[in-house]
Amino acid sequence: MTEQTLKAKWEKTKKELNFHEQKLIDSFLQFLRDTAEFFIKRGNEVFFRQNTVVHWGEGGFGTLYIVGTDEDNALLPGYISEIRVVSSVKDIRFSGKQITLNNLSDITYRMDQWR
Repeated sequence: MTEQTLKAKWEKTKKELNFHEQKLIDSFLQFLRDTAEFFIKRGNEVFFRQNTVVHWGEGGFGTLYIVGTDEDNALLPGYISEIRVVSSVKDIRFSGKQITLNNLSDITYRMDQWR
């Protein structure tokens, strides 16, 4: 293998990794948006704090905070580390943006392209 071949293989690999990573991100963000919409329609306040870590595998996609009760928590389909039900806005440790039906698209993630 030549240096040129190695560089070309890496370029092809980067494109494939970025494509698959973006698909994973899009899928999970849509799940977070759907979850936010579900709870907003139930009357819960919802906040989102975007991930500030370089890569989703290192810090999650961000945190979706639902102001609610144990009963609200029981509605979740299982433990999802990016979703937290808190009893009051005071329990949100990090500043987040309030999410409404009008700004669900603000649940976002900036993908750090493979170098």
